[in-house]
Amino acid sequence: MFTNKRSNLEKNQKRSVNNRFLNRFRRSPPKENMEDSPDAGRIIQDHRNLHNWTNKSVGDNDDELPLYMKFNDGHRLSIAAYSVLLVFSAVANMTVLVLLVKRKRVQPSRINTMLMHLAIADLMVTFLIMPLEIVWAYTVQWLAGDAMCRIMSFFRTFGLYLSSFILCCLSIDRYYAVMKPLQLVNLDRRERLMILGAWIGAAICSAPQIYIFHLEHHPAITWYWQCVSFNIFPNTYYELAYNIFVLMAMYALPLVVVLFSYSSILLEIFRRTRNPGYGNTRFIHFELIMEK
Repeated sequence: MFTNKRSNLEKNQKRSVNNRFLNRFRRSPPKENMEDSPDAGRIIQDHRNLHNWTNKSVGDNDDELPLYMKFNDGHRLSIAAYSVLLVFSAVANMTVLVLLVKRKRVQPSRINTMLMHLAIADLMVTFLIMPLEIVWAYTVQWLAGDAMCRIMSFFRTFGLYLSSFILCCLSIDRYYAVMKPLQLVNLDRRERLMILGAWIGAAICSAPQIYIFHLEHHPAITWYWQCVSFNIFPNTYYELAYNIFVLMAMYALPLVVVLFSYSSILLEIFRRTRNPGYGNTRFIHFELIMEK
């Protein structure tokens, strides 16, 4: 009995010695870092990722502002990324636009006209949205007033909508050229209507931005103004419905149109290659249209 107690005591002593030895080499974080700071996890956040103002009560000193209301790593990343995209997008789209203008003077065609409008839409994003995001990330708060907040919020989506809708026009035009070549009547009129519809549709879809975004100051820091969408939707369901509408109109619908149009064209080309005598008249029209 005493032997068992003695052996257990020796085991416990050895275990405690081993634990003390291991603790010397174990890196334990300092106590001040073990507790989560109020700004933990917010290094790359800004006000546009929030649903409302913070409830934190702060003073007038900039050092006491929450991290997302100060210039932080997230803003530096945004400035660097948008600057690189701005240079590449400006050079590429300006080159494409100049080449299309020269080509249109020599040989006008519907496809070149639509590509010109697509390049214009991309240049609107390049020279309106990207500089806005760079300056806004640098200043953090909005300094341009309520009217400019609403106008620039409109153009933040207008160029993206227009680019997507012009892609739809291109896909529909190619679809009719290949699938229904005998219905190519009033081509110029249809082209103008589609392009006009793309511009009007982009303006209509972007119009809610003028109402949603507005200038508002922080409830605890009255000198801090920001262009936000807070306190506009009655509840989160309305906001979710609007976000779903934006995703559907800007991405899902154009994707469906493009996939349907070009998959139909590929199936038609495959059918003609399998049956050389199928639709000779349509194939002649197809070659003439693709040359345009």
